[in-house]
Amino acid sequence: MESPGPVTADDVRATVDAAIATLRHAEGKYWQTTAGGLTWSCWETVEHMADDLFAYAGQLAPATPALTAYVPFGWKRRPDGPALTVYADADQGVPGLLQVLDASGGLLAALVRVAPPEQRGFHPLGLAELPGHAPLTKWRWYADVRG
Repeated sequence: MESPGPVTADDVRATVDAAIATLRHAEGKYWQTTAGGLTWSCWETVEHMADDLFAYAGQLAPATPALTAYVPFGWKRRPDGPALTVYADADQGVPGLLQVLDASGGLLAALVRVAPPEQRGFHPLGLAELPGHAPLTKWRWYADVRG
């Protein structure tokens, strides 16, 4: 099977847009239930998605990116929840949560678009390079949700 090629800024944007379009239809009663086999709620899982996008953008943003560790953003963990730097204001409801996901995706898409092609960023699975910051490949499956 041939590789689909590098992940581009347009891929990031399309994938985030597909996730938001799908999640917008989730019923309110499900947002506080656990997501799949996780201990996290569905709400926290979307916050985690936004947090990942933000963190990946942060790895590419510095003039001299960290190549051996994550950028040391502060983070907190709620009991049984994911460790997060980015949280959505619960008072803003699901529209606010999805706006946080959209904003984080926009940050990463912008960084992928403007970072120099030789830019590298740390990831535990190995250095990521542009185009196609390696962690983004896991986002490809979200694009198939609308399938």
